[in-house]
Amino acid sequence: MSSSDTPSQPLKLFSLQEANSLLPLVSEVVARLQEIFAQFREYAERESYPASLQQSNGHPLPAATALVPTLDEVQSLRAEAERLINEVVQRGIALKDVEQGLVDFPAVREGRVVFLCWKQGEDEIRFWHELDTGFAGRKPL
Repeated sequence: MSSSDTPSQPLKLFSLQEANSLLPLVSEVVARLQEIFAQFREYAERESYPASLQQSNGHPLPAATALVPTLDEVQSLRAEAERLINEVVQRGIALKDVEQGLVDFPAVREGRVVFLCWKQGEDEIRFWHELDTGFAGRKPL
């Protein structure tokens, strides 16, 4: 099924006050997702050097087995990441870049739909941008 086959959901539009009121939740979710993504990167790096973690007899070094995540650990982190992403996306919030902590809230400005733009670490939303310009097109409110 292509994206054109999916029923379109009405776009949730946020007031500045509504979007700012959600920042504590969004900030917590983004911070946890950043931790999870860092864990995945660490797991990927570990997978790239398993041969160096083996003894000459081919058996893993005792400490090496603790470095390699179990399938359950990976699946648990993946499920947590999916749950967190869905929690935000189902509210109508757009996660643009988890690693940078970029989040957009659809809103109406001067009669047209735009994004209120927030970045992890900012205490409130102070910027907006057009739908097609992204972070580089941020303008002060």
